[in-house]
Amino acid sequence: MVGSAVTAGLRSRGHTVVAIDRRPPSDAARALRDYADALETPATPDPFEFIEEVRTVDLASYAETREALADAEAVVHLAGINNPLSAPGWEVHDNNVVASYHVLSAAAELGISRVVQSSSVNAIGLSWSRAPRFDYFPVDLAHATRNEDAYSLSKLVQEVQADSLTRRFESTSVVSLRLHAVLNDASDAQAYVDRFGVDWAVNGLFGYCTISSTVDAVVLACEAEVTGHERLWVVEPETFVSAPSGELAARYYPDVTVRGPLDGRSAFFDASRTVEVLGWTPSTVVDPPAALVDLGLGRDAAAEATTEGSR
Repeated sequence: MVGSAVTAGLRSRGHTVVAIDRRPPSDAARALRDYADALETPATPDPFEFIEEVRTVDLASYAETREALADAEAVVHLAGINNPLSAPGWEVHDNNVVASYHVLSAAAELGISRVVQSSSVNAIGLSWSRAPRFDYFPVDLAHATRNEDAYSLSKLVQEVQADSLTRRFESTSVVSLRLHAVLNDASDAQAYVDRFGVDWAVNGLFGYCTISSTVDAVVLACEAEVTGHERLWVVEPETFVSAPSGELAARYYPDVTVRGPLDGRSAFFDASRTVEVLGWTPSTVVDPPAALVDLGLGRDAAAEATTEGSR
């Protein structure tokens, strides 16, 4: 879903796109449709519709990876297992960490000037943690990491790899985009709340990014003037929840210091660096969501009051 949208976005800016996948195009497209069906999301378009060439490559093989990237001017690395539930922890970790290192090191050795890789807000420990801890809100790029699952750890390791490679190979720059719950619209988060419970929203600080915002961030990251390694949040400026952010913070994180504005439905993430470096405008700034998720806080509060009064 994200890959096909990114491809279209890159093509619209005049870039020639060559895709890399470990499966032949027909098998990969079928797998994406099956994944969309499993999540009960809208049908996924053919991800290879706008691509000039598809190369079948196993990123677990450094030799295959290097050969596939040999004529690239920039690399967008979106491949990987995108949650800790789809495979055993060791497999999630090894798949993501090995593939990213092969892509980063091959690009650096080949003299490719830019790599854009999909990291995750979970690099600091959020959605998949049992009880994530935060030092302050809004969370910025300097916030400590306390991840505790294989997927989140793999995303942190990808970023550390980029730090290392860009120190040694100064002609290669890397942008790690910390994506968050990529959705078509804020209301789509309801399906995840229904599937994983309210804790999924609470642990993830009620954040998300739209497909449109993600595509824009990827395209801009390919073209921006960047040196070294940049980590950047890609999170909408407002939550997907109808309740005010200040109320959410007081209810679910009463002991966390609020040192920046949480007015209205303001996001719990400070993405100002993304705007500064990329000139990025989140899609919801221009096209606000049509519907939001109601976590039923009023009903919960009333139930608690009734329970308290009956004691």
